[in-house]
Amino acid sequence: MTEACGKYIHAPWTLPPIDQKLAGCVIGTDYPAPIVDHAKARELTLARFGVVKGATE
Repeated sequence: MTEACGKYIHAPWTLPPIDQKLAGCVIGTDYPAPIVDHAKARELTLARFGVVKGATE
C-alpha cells in the first residue's frame, strides 16, 4: 500500500477499487479479504447477550 492509502491502513478493504488497482494491491487478489465483518458480528453478539440478559432478570 502506498502513502496515499494511509487513511485506509487499518481497513484496507474499504479503499475504493480504483485506488486498490493504482496501489497495486487488490483486496481478495493481492491482499486477503476480511473474514469477519466486525460490525455485523458485534450487532449479533449484542442481540444474543440481550436475550441471555433478559432471561436472567
